[in-house]
Amino acid sequence: MNKTLDKISEMKKNGFSLDFNDVLNDTFTNYKRTFLIGGVVCLLLLIIVSLFYTTIAGTVIGFDDFSEMFAGKRVVPEETPLKIMGNFLLSVLSAALIAPISAGFYKMNHQAAINEDVSIGDAFIYYRSKYFKNIFIAAALISSFTFIIQTACRYIFIIDIEDFILNPNPSAMLSYSLVVYVLIVLVYIFTTLTTPFIIFGDLSPTEAISKSMWLVFNKFWIIFGLLFIGFIFACLGFVVFCIGVLFTAPFLYSIVYSIYSNTVGIDNINEIDLIGTNEF
Repeated sequence: MNKTLDKISEMKKNGFSLDFNDVLNDTFTNYKRTFLIGGVVCLLLLIIVSLFYTTIAGTVIGFDDFSEMFAGKRVVPEETPLKIMGNFLLSVLSAALIAPISAGFYKMNHQAAINEDVSIGDAFIYYRSKYFKNIFIAAALISSFTFIIQTACRYIFIIDIEDFILNPNPSAMLSYSLVVYVLIVLVYIFTTLTTPFIIFGDLSPTEAISKSMWLVFNKFWIIFGLLFIGFIFACLGFVVFCIGVLFTAPFLYSIVYSIYSNTVGIDNINEIDLIGTNEF
């Protein structure tokens, strides 16, 4: 049986603790060793994602509409089944392709925690790892669920998109935004340990998601508080000419890594086993 599943079984029987201060102390210790490299990685990611969305979104939405939207003009999007499917694929594919970099941030934090050197290459190592397939699938599943939530709420609160864009309804927009953001934030919180469970616990995508939900449910308010502090700290980067957020955003990954290491714990990672055979 998987060692991580054994640990979870013991935690279910005997309970487990999560100390708020211990997690924060570990987070700041790891963050101090990773934030510079993490900031560079975030900058590279921002450039790649911008190019990706400009090209793909222009293709899906239409370059004329995309240009007008970018210029701040009101554009009534065509809501054909093909475009909805295109938006769905764009959302899921982008989330799944970026997910291995998130895994790389956790690897960087682990390197810092065990006093080993941290490099930019650590952020991209999971693209050639045996865990790539599971990371990709888990991110795709989570992104699919959030897209369904967003689309369902859109049709509940904004029935006629053309009328809404031409004659905005602040009440409907506020209701839609609140419900969507609350639900998506909850999905993020409950699935936040999914990737660590995959790369450190060697779990399948569905096992990782379910175990993440179980662990967060049992320590919800502590984890919520920690992630909230991480979010506030990350947002402080906007104060420094906005670009500072590239160097504060990695703090969230340090928080998640510390939550996982302080609850489930992490065995030594064998670099040869990490690369393994790419099955995707």
